[in-house]
Amino acid sequence: MKARHVFLPAALVLAVLICGNVFAVFAASIPIVSGGKVGRGTQALLPAQLRPPECTGTVSSVLVRTGNTSYAGSNVLVVGGPANDNINQTAGGYTCWVGGAGNDKFSGVAGAGDQCIVSASSNLAQIKNCTVVARRP
Repeated sequence: MKARHVFLPAALVLAVLICGNVFAVFAASIPIVSGGKVGRGTQALLPAQLRPPECTGTVSSVLVRTGNTSYAGSNVLVVGGPANDNINQTAGGYTCWVGGAGNDKFSGVAGAGDQCIVSASSNLAQIKNCTVVARRP
């Protein structure tokens, strides 16, 4: 057997393997998902999108209140903190109040139709002028 008969098939096999590796490297360098804006969003959330389903009124603003504080406003979603909060609504209309994990106190405006979501540890006697629509652990 001549050396050329052995060398030619070996060279062809080697060339096929090299081409296969070059193709694999090229294919691996192509991103499956382009480097566009996948996973990035810039749309602002509306207060109504944050309103829990238990609160049935309209909300047009969101307040985060913790500790001992008061506010005045209508159509507000008020979110309490994880500690004991004492929130007092001094004037305004409807409020959806979502308490945190503590023993919270909330005092709404009489006749405003406020709705409250409180923690299971909250004393319901401390929730005034607000209908408790849910209790959470």
